[in-house]
Amino acid sequence: MVIIRIIARGLKDGQEQEAIVDLFDYYDEATGFTAMERTTGWHAAIMAGFMARRQTPLGGVPVELAVPGQVFVEEFRKRGFDLRVSL
Repeated sequence: MVIIRIIARGLKDGQEQEAIVDLFDYYDEATGFTAMERTTGWHAAIMAGFMARRQTPLGGVPVELAVPGQVFVEEFRKRGFDLRVSL
């Protein structure tokens, strides 16, 4: 099992804001991948797919700017990840 929690705090439109992202993942019996294998490799595979389909800008672009966050999250969830976001 892998559990990841990210807490981001900062200003948005001049107001203090907080976002929490929780990821829970488990061994996948269908593929044989451990939770650690899934959570350390799938994000890179998702980005490689975007790049191969030419859905990212050319050149060196940070991941968070290359693909809209919600688009990435949708792809992540298609692969069975339990990702929860609270704003």
